[in-house]
Amino acid sequence: MSKGNILVIDDELILRDLLVDALSDQGYAVSSAQNGEEGLELFKKDHFDMVITDLKMPGMGGLKLVEKTRALDPDAIMVVITAYGSLESAQEALRLGAYDYITKPFEMEEICFVVKRAISSRRLILTNKKLMEELREQNVLLEDKVKEEARELSLLYKLERELSSTLNLTDACAILVDRMCALMDADICSIMLFDKHSGLLGIVYARGLSSKVINEVRIKPGEGVSGWVFEHRRPILIPDISKDERFADFANKNERYYSNAFISIPLIVKDEPIGVININNKKSGTVFKENEFRFANEAAVAGAVAINNALLYKEVKEEKNKISAIIQSASEGIVVTNERDEIIAINSAAKLLLGIKGRKEMPDGVKKFVFDPIYKELNDSKLDLITKEMDLSYPQSISIRIDMTPLKDETGIKTGVVMLLRDITKRKEVERMKTEFISTVSHELRTPLATMKEFVSIIVDGIAGETTSEQREYLDIIARNINRLSRIINNLLDISKIEAGKMDLKRQVADISVIAEKEMASFKAQLDSKKITLKSDLARDLPQVYVDEDRIIQVFTNLIGNAVKFTPENGTITVATRKKAREIECSVTDTGIGIAEEDREKAFDKFQQIDRVPGSGEKGTGLGLPISRQIVQIHGGNIWVEGDANKGSRFVFTIPIYTRDNHYEKILTKLLSDAERDQISLSFILINVEGYLSLEQKLGLQKAESIMSTLERATAKVANRPGDGVFWFKDGLIFLYMQKTNKEGASVVEGKLKESLPQEVLLQAKEKIDLNFSIFVYPESIKNSQDLFEAMKAYSKN
Repeated sequence: MSKGNILVIDDELILRDLLVDALSDQGYAVSSAQNGEEGLELFKKDHFDMVITDLKMPGMGGLKLVEKTRALDPDAIMVVITAYGSLESAQEALRLGAYDYITKPFEMEEICFVVKRAISSRRLILTNKKLMEELREQNVLLEDKVKEEARELSLLYKLERELSSTLNLTDACAILVDRMCALMDADICSIMLFDKHSGLLGIVYARGLSSKVINEVRIKPGEGVSGWVFEHRRPILIPDISKDERFADFANKNERYYSNAFISIPLIVKDEPIGVININNKKSGTVFKENEFRFANEAAVAGAVAINNALLYKEVKEEKNKISAIIQSASEGIVVTNERDEIIAINSAAKLLLGIKGRKEMPDGVKKFVFDPIYKELNDSKLDLITKEMDLSYPQSISIRIDMTPLKDETGIKTGVVMLLRDITKRKEVERMKTEFISTVSHELRTPLATMKEFVSIIVDGIAGETTSEQREYLDIIARNINRLSRIINNLLDISKIEAGKMDLKRQVADISVIAEKEMASFKAQLDSKKITLKSDLARDLPQVYVDEDRIIQVFTNLIGNAVKFTPENGTITVATRKKAREIECSVTDTGIGIAEEDREKAFDKFQQIDRVPGSGEKGTGLGLPISRQIVQIHGGNIWVEGDANKGSRFVFTIPIYTRDNHYEKILTKLLSDAERDQISLSFILINVEGYLSLEQKLGLQKAESIMSTLERATAKVANRPGDGVFWFKDGLIFLYMQKTNKEGASVVEGKLKESLPQEVLLQAKEKIDLNFSIFVYPESIKNSQDLFEAMKAYSKN
């Protein structure tokens, strides 16, 4: 194979032949011409990698030849031969584009070296030229591709904007189908969605198909092209479906629907298929291209999201309509609010109860004094349900029960509240009449019972004459039943008082273990008769509680009495107390037959007799446990029962630990709640002994507390109207509250205190002590108990 084609042009035959022979020996294919004209014609006819020409020739000289050859092929490699005296002409040849020049005389080695270098340069130039041409072609292709992708992105962006503008399923499907038909130049386009109820794919929207086909075509997952694509979750491009072995038979059976060029793409949302989109037949009769297939896949992703959103919206709307229908048809009042406590749903029953006419705003009075406190309690307690019963005087005089529960999202964040309102006016009236009847009858029975008991006692004691042993036995039976009837009457009176809210508690600070120990001793006779062991597990040095001792004794009596009644002979009863966080837990545990789990809550219902066989002794009235629960709850505690059937029972109740701060905070909270309910002003005056802790160190604890007691009494002398109250809150802080008193009235009282109190303190302390005064008024400067407590804390720090 030749190393290259070379044309030698020289008018000297000897030199020309010498060059031809030498270069041929080097493996080049060499042609020659005797003048410029002949050489130029040869160059035009054949392909030469290089031309070697003499500068000085008859006719067309070397310079002219270089110029014409370079005009024919700008990449032509030209080497000129010149005599030493013609260097200027050689340089001119270089300027015209010659590759190099060789001066005469020259050696053949020099010629061969220049030729080799020139041929390599020629090939390098041609290679670069070819690469540059290929690069230009690639740039054109890439530019076309970028333009096409930019066009596709623009189309996809417009499609996504159109799809995101609607939540209507039909509209979303129409937008996707219409755009795909236009952009893909297709005759037919359809969307099939999977119906979970039937388990089939059905056409929900199409272009180019008859209504009969749309209504009749139903495909199982895995069946046909659409079923295959849905089941395998893979898009498919088929140039000619009749020639595809996988689907040819099915396509022939369903020729009215299937065609040749075919694209089917699954509609997938969160890795789950919801349907397929099918694109059939290009109008031009050609097959779909890969770039069209790629674009259709991108469009299907956007379409799937839009269709799924429309399906979810449709589902939510249907559920909302169902819920709305349920709410509106409910006989009870239902109110639903959002996270901003705005009403978003309310039925006719609730509007009637709350006096709402043609609007969703709740009357200010009802919202402020009824619902806002329950909202606050629900938020503060973190409970899932709050139930309240209350009497309304506005917009109508009724009694209602309110069940309030929070609405939460999947993360547990509160998004609103649902309230169920029931008109319990009739029920409350029946209960009032029943309670009044029980109370009246019980009071009426007390007098004859007392008389009967007195005369039985007179007869038993022999005052009315001698009695036989048999008579005394009968009289004992009468006396026991009179006592039993008295206890029943007392229980009925207690429950009626509690339900009427008329049970007055005579609270005092006490040790609950001491109370329990005293009551345990009263059961000795009953325990001995059944050979029951009573164990004490009472904790010592417990924090004190603030209770009505007689009522707590009543709770222990009921619980221990029940334990004795339902514990068999030789059984064991344990009474225990212990500290738990901010409360004292008391328990009575027996080894009796226990209570089934489903009966535990019923045990605290009125007149409820749990289905368990008692031991010796009388049958109960079913009021002991309900009374015990009410007493415990009035004290701010809770009561429940544990254990299983045939394994004994453990009745537990809790009482809050007493602290002066907590005690008075409860008083203040109730004062503000009452003021809010009755819509009256409530004024507070805080009197702070400046530097109280230093005073305590200086005078001693006893002397400092004596000064505070003097201040408390002196303040009470000034503010002595009904509805006024004074207490030593903590450290050096005296607290005065005055009901139905505005800021002007409070200022008058403050002036009197400033005049009298320093004198009282001076007489007690024998030295001057500075007092600071501050006034807070509801609802002007404080809106709720939280505002007041924060103000008190800030004031006590100063």
